[in-house]
Amino acid sequence: MVNGMQLLIVVGLLSGIGCVEALAPIDLGSISCDSDTDCSNGLFCLGDEGEKRCLRSSAPRCGDAVINDADACDDGNRVDEDACTNACRLAVCGDRVLRQDLNDGETSYEACDDGNNDDSDTCTSGCQIARCGDGLVWAGGAEACDDGNQNLFDSCTGNCALAVCGDGFRRRDLPNDDAAFENCDDGNLEPGDGCSERCQVEACGNNNLDHGESCDDGNNTDDDACRNNCQLARCGDAVVRRDLPAQSAGFEYCDDGNEGDDDLCSSSCLWDFDLVELPIQTHHNYAIGSLLDEEGRDLNEPRHNVQFSRRFALGRTEVTQEQYAA
Repeated sequence: MVNGMQLLIVVGLLSGIGCVEALAPIDLGSISCDSDTDCSNGLFCLGDEGEKRCLRSSAPRCGDAVINDADACDDGNRVDEDACTNACRLAVCGDRVLRQDLNDGETSYEACDDGNNDDSDTCTSGCQIARCGDGLVWAGGAEACDDGNQNLFDSCTGNCALAVCGDGFRRRDLPNDDAAFENCDDGNLEPGDGCSERCQVEACGNNNLDHGESCDDGNNTDDDACRNNCQLARCGDAVVRRDLPAQSAGFEYCDDGNEGDDDLCSSSCLWDFDLVELPIQTHHNYAIGSLLDEEGRDLNEPRHNVQFSRRFALGRTEVTQEQYAA
């Protein structure tokens, strides 16, 4: 029978007689409860509804600090966020219970635990907060790529965006002949500011047609179709073109830098007098000077041996002393 707060437990029965052999009183205390969480470690909320008390269980239970057959662990407490959960299971990443008994840097530390193995959400399968540089592409965030490093100058920038011309980071992981190679990146796609919209340095002679250039042949030859200032050669630019055969369109005998016809070089860059083309051979030696038997020849007059690399023409015209001296 129950007397006050004592319970008499039957410890043995006499067979066939039905009488009690011995009674052992156990003090229940005065703690009533609604659930196990109301009780101290090692005690459980037992009894009928309305009469529940915190008691020790006579049967094996998770939380009794004894590892029974059904337990992987049993630390006897009701802290769900330590190494042994309230279900007597070893805490693991992915069990949807965030461990709070470890510090960042310790083995098995969890910064999050969303209960899945999805590496593309905010909590990785390693129970760490998704971040740029962790080598995992966060699909729900602002990552287009994640190569696991903080290198700003490869195909995936340090802010986990795909490298593109105009992002302000010059790629350094490509050979010069790669279509995406950058030798500059000023963070915009505006031409004419020194770095082109293709992320190439804007400079005359780079074999690219940049802003303000009418041509760029990538060489240092000033007397061909494209001048060294990356402008198309024209009659009147003061440079005689050497890349065309005589009589062809655009051929120049001379170029005095003006468009006048009152000097020796006409506005079409031809000599303004009749020419006599000499039948000479290139790369042969020729002497320049007056004939040795010419009457009145100065005996000290020098003679010059020359070789011609191209055909040569002479013209005859009358000039004044001032023109000759000039």
